[in-house]
Amino acid sequence: MRMQLRKTGLLQTVILGTMLASTALSATPLRELVKPQQQYFGAALETRHLQDKQFSETLAREFNQLTPENEMKWSYLQPERGQFTFDKADQLVEFAQNNHMTVRGHALIWHIQNPDWLENGDFSKQEMLKIMEEHITTVVSHYKGKVKYWDVVNEALDDNGGFRPTLWYQALGEDYIAKAFEFAHKADPDAILVYNDYSTEGKSPKANAAYRLVKKLKQQGVPIHGIGTQAHLVVGVQPRVADIAANIERIKELGLEFHFTEVDMRIQGEATDRALQQQANMYQELARLSAYYDNVNFLTTWGITDKYSWIPSWFKGYDHGLMFDKQYQPKPAYLAVNKVFTDKAQGKFDWEPPAPLADAGRRFEAFISNQAKRPMPLDGDAAKWTNAVFYPFAYNQLGGKDLTLPAESDISGRFALLYDNNTLYGRVERRDDKTVITNQAQVWENDSVEVFLGFGEEFAQIRALVGEEFAPTAFQADIENYWSEDGTVLEFSITPKETSTLSGTTLGFNIALADNDAGPDAGRHAQLYPVPGTNNGWQGHDFGEVFFTAQNTEISDKLKGQVVSFKAEPVEGLDANTAFDASLWANAYHYPFAFNQLNPADQTPPSQDIISGSWRVAYSGNTLYGVVHRHDSKTVTTGDDWQTDNVEIFIKIGEKFVQFRSIVGQDFQKNTFPGKHIAKWNKDGTIMQFAIELPVDSLKGKTIDWNIALADNDDGESRSSQLYPVPGNNTAYLGEQLTRLDFSQ
Repeated sequence: MRMQLRKTGLLQTVILGTMLASTALSATPLRELVKPQQQYFGAALETRHLQDKQFSETLAREFNQLTPENEMKWSYLQPERGQFTFDKADQLVEFAQNNHMTVRGHALIWHIQNPDWLENGDFSKQEMLKIMEEHITTVVSHYKGKVKYWDVVNEALDDNGGFRPTLWYQALGEDYIAKAFEFAHKADPDAILVYNDYSTEGKSPKANAAYRLVKKLKQQGVPIHGIGTQAHLVVGVQPRVADIAANIERIKELGLEFHFTEVDMRIQGEATDRALQQQANMYQELARLSAYYDNVNFLTTWGITDKYSWIPSWFKGYDHGLMFDKQYQPKPAYLAVNKVFTDKAQGKFDWEPPAPLADAGRRFEAFISNQAKRPMPLDGDAAKWTNAVFYPFAYNQLGGKDLTLPAESDISGRFALLYDNNTLYGRVERRDDKTVITNQAQVWENDSVEVFLGFGEEFAQIRALVGEEFAPTAFQADIENYWSEDGTVLEFSITPKETSTLSGTTLGFNIALADNDAGPDAGRHAQLYPVPGTNNGWQGHDFGEVFFTAQNTEISDKLKGQVVSFKAEPVEGLDANTAFDASLWANAYHYPFAFNQLNPADQTPPSQDIISGSWRVAYSGNTLYGVVHRHDSKTVTTGDDWQTDNVEIFIKIGEKFVQFRSIVGQDFQKNTFPGKHIAKWNKDGTIMQFAIELPVDSLKGKTIDWNIALADNDDGESRSSQLYPVPGNNTAYLGEQLTRLDFSQ
């Protein structure tokens, strides 16, 4: 019976494949459908693929645009300085011309696939600029009139929206981007020039950063004509169509084209009927966006057939990302895309983009776990963590309303996460003046590290005393760890048995560093976490989140942790004009400035001897009161105002956003905020009190988006630190990455 069922299933699959092929053969080729619609439907390829007759025939039949997958990148065109080799790229251009196809040049400037002479050359800033100009001028001039579109700069932003520290950025700063466009435009004034990147489809922090980048280039008069988003997507991680539509619309308002440039949608495991239908739905969404918006005139897939796809070699366990399988048979995705453009050609296209998604309530950025790319040994070697983001243990949750940290010599630390497939790796670096692991009766009172993971309604708590293995747990996972002999470094791996991959997922997460200095007859005096809370992680509360990054995936649109918020208590008798009175603030929550957002790769703050601080807020009526305590080894108040030692406060109520800045010793700078506001400093610059009247009748029970930052400049030129109570990439001044302030009843 089982054999018969398998045969029946196989027969059904064969029949389905035959039906799809028959339907596709009767369908109008895509290039013919989009011809009157001013739409490019393209594919990326290498010259060698043209030797496959089925490939070249499918390419010529279905596509009206091609992109060289690799052979216009720097290492191919200029492998030795001044020696250009155009032969393979020329063959692609010739094929395009013979088949009336438009060519998209990819890519003039990228941080990968550069020749050794460029990567390892010791060039001055002036030499690097000259090298860039010579390369772009030579390449674009060679293809003048033959290559209509150019991806001028590719992937200049990192996954958090900051500038990627490429060899170009390190040599020339962010100005290299504008220069690249200027050189390309000078070489071919008729070419259409584009900035291209991944994970920039919707309204994510990186997409917002890309928008700001191209907007700034436009405002500067840089010859840029479009923005490309790659769209290497994962089946099962549905694209947020409303956010993509909103992004397209704001790009359109800048007068720029919007391109889907490297589309594929990889499937994990087998290409089941269900997975193929999900894939078809996702392809259909991008096709609909292309058909609906007149500035979305590119839909280019990164290949034609799974036979030559890059996916299996880059994403272990994934494949089947394109519209044609390895035998060139069309998939449901092809038919879905074809139908969209058929409907448009016949005047039957009536789709409109959906309304934006509701706000998920995320007010505390998820911690980032980048991909390790390979299994990692647990040996304490710090070198293998260069790709990780380090975060501080920021809050002492044992202090009640006082969440500030002990002296760093007493207890302090940082942690980092990486992953490979379904294994989470962690590193904890711990500084402790006294280690206590003798209170075995109450194991949680010892010096230890605890890891908390949240999977929907379930969560896991995993504890390791200093120098010991993780204790047994009911959580179904393979768990290992390593301690250095002196107890300063812990490395661990956690492989959940019910999770096949962590790639692109978002989980509830927390991690704690416990400290007991009094010995076995007393309890802990500190339990440090990276998020504020009440030490209820063991009950599944006070969770943050961790996002496992993967190309073209975004953090979940549903909150996987909890809504982390800061609290303002009602307090009477406060007056920012009078000297600070600690007794009036006894009932207020006390929080540290904990994360240095100027260093996205290591957000731990400098030593407390260099810069440290804390803050408290309270309210009365409609007035927000606050006090900032500041310890700084050197105070700098001259120069550009944002580069000085200062305190910044960011508030958003509804759609109204305001940034307040107070340079040490000075009142808030003038702004357009209508309410009364004042900042007062004591004489030595260690205490700032402030009051801000907000546009509400009463703050009682209200919630606002807000953030606060403490800036430090020690060299007189630029800030070395910008300390916040939350992780991020220093974009609060744009109204982004704000946290939440709740006003107690």
